[in-house]
Parts: sequence; C-alpha cells; structure tokens
Amino acid sequence: LRNNGGTNQVRLSAGGNNSYLLNSNFGIGITSPSALLHLQSEDSTTNDAVNMMILTALSTGTTTTGFGPAILLQGERNNGVMQNVGRIRSIAEVNSGTNISSGLAFETSVAGVLNERLRISYDGKVLIGTTSTTPAFGTGNGHAFHVGDMSHISRSGGTALAINRASSDGDILSLRKNGTQVGSIGTYSNKMFIG
Repeated sequence: LRNNGGTNQVRLSAGGNNSYLLNSNFGIGITSPSALLHLQSEDSTTNDAVNMMILTALSTGTTTTGFGPAILLQGERNNGVMQNVGRIRSIAEVNSGTNISSGLAFETSVAGVLNERLRISYDGKVLIGTTSTTPAFGTGNGHAFHVGDMSHISRSGGTALAINRASSDGDILSLRKNGTQVGSIGTYSNKMFIG
C-alpha cells in the first residue's frame, strides 16, 4: 500500500497485481479508473467471454426454486429517502441435488416495490409480464415467446395484439410454410384482405 508517484493515487499491490484508488474511484487492473468501480482485464482471449466479476450466493439452509444471486439498484428520491429502483437476478427454476437451472429476471420498481417484468427462462423462453410459460391458457396478462414451441400472448378483458402497417397498402401479416408464403392478411384502400 503506497502513494503512487506523488499523485492523488494510492496503489495496492499483491503478487504483481495492482489496484488503484484515484480521487475516490477504485480501479482493478487499470491505473486511471473513471468510475467508482472500474475493472479492466487484459489476457489472450479473443473469441470467448471474459469473466470480469463473479457473484456467488450460498445459504445456511437448503436452497429451492427461486434462489439465486441478484444485483439490487437503489436511488435517492427528491426528498432524500433511498428507494429500490430495480433488480437483476438469477432465479432457480429447477433446483435438485444434482441440478440447479436458472433463469434471468429483470425487475422494475413502483414506489420502491420491486416487480418482475421480464424473464429469460433457463430453457430460452422469453416471458414478459408473466412467470408462466403458457399465459394464454389462463385469464392473466403476459407474453411468452418460445423457440421450437408455440408462443403465447394473453390479455384479460382487452385487445391482445395490435399490428400496424403505416404509409402504404400491402401485407400486414405473412403466413409461411417451410419459408414459403402460403397466405397473407393485409390492407387495401382502408379495407382488409386475406390472400
């Protein structure tokens, strides 16, 4: 731990790895951090992800579905009170002795109360406004987009989907079989046609 060359910088060094504290910004692997926490990595990787941070959640109990690490975001209201404003979390959807399979959930805040708005499930489904993979079979609201399976759009008591073509007449919806168009729904002179 030492002052680094007379600048407003403190260097922490261990085993050849340096971290720097500069004007209240903390840098790991970078001499001039430009944010409160600034991480920089440099290695020989050219075609794969570089893990810059690892968050590990452990429990003194027995974990089950719903368990997982999260990043909580907070902000100050205009009256000086701190409030939750969002969260990104890993959420176990399958949790057994040999398998933990997790989705990734995004939560927004209403008056400090966090609610899940979007989830990518462990098997690649995209869920918006629902945690159900089949919202269209219930009475609730939500969208579930699946790859290799049927997607669902559901709304209780109102129009579930609006598709708009602006400026010109033509197809609005193209129906295809093996990539070849077999039909369409469109508009001509403010009227609908099925082709």
